[in-house]
Amino acid sequence: MMSPTSGKSPDKFHPSPPLVNLMPGECGVSKGEQAFVTLLGSCVAVCIHDKLHGIGGMNHFLLPAGGSIDPMQAAWDKTARYGDYAMELLINRAMALGAERRHLVAKVFGGAAMLSNVASTVGARNAEFALNYLHVENIPITAQDLGGACARKVCFYPDSGKVVLRRIKTTSQTLLVREQAFAKKIQEDDAQGEIIFF
Repeated sequence: MMSPTSGKSPDKFHPSPPLVNLMPGECGVSKGEQAFVTLLGSCVAVCIHDKLHGIGGMNHFLLPAGGSIDPMQAAWDKTARYGDYAMELLINRAMALGAERRHLVAKVFGGAAMLSNVASTVGARNAEFALNYLHVENIPITAQDLGGACARKVCFYPDSGKVVLRRIKTTSQTLLVREQAFAKKIQEDDAQGEIIFF
């Protein structure tokens, strides 16, 4: 398994930038003025980095793109259209700050199986989407930590590309409630093309 923590770490001469907490459905990009932290269950966070320009960012998406969904599952067909938008937003924002697509590399985290029911496939589908997307877009993956049953806390430093990862074996009640609500929503959803945030 590739190490998620490659890259230079901040030191006392170059203090860490302030941390910005990313909630599900959010995306942050920086030249190093700020770093990003998020908590993942079945969600996936993709961190991209342009080493040459010291620019990077992180997203946090809840559902894979529609193209990776089984069309036989009606609820997926109605709701799972978020991952592709999250990736385009992340890449476009980084390029707007001066990153060059040819220099981008990625690190991918999350996709845990948090519940033993219909939502247990959400994490695997999110991970599969992220890996496939990056492959198609020719963005090399330099680190990944995906799957399993543990939540993860991820902190990303855009200037260096460094990631600090902590696996959380005791799932927080807040995260578990989010996952359970999402599972229920998938089973009962009758919305047309609605994006679910949890």
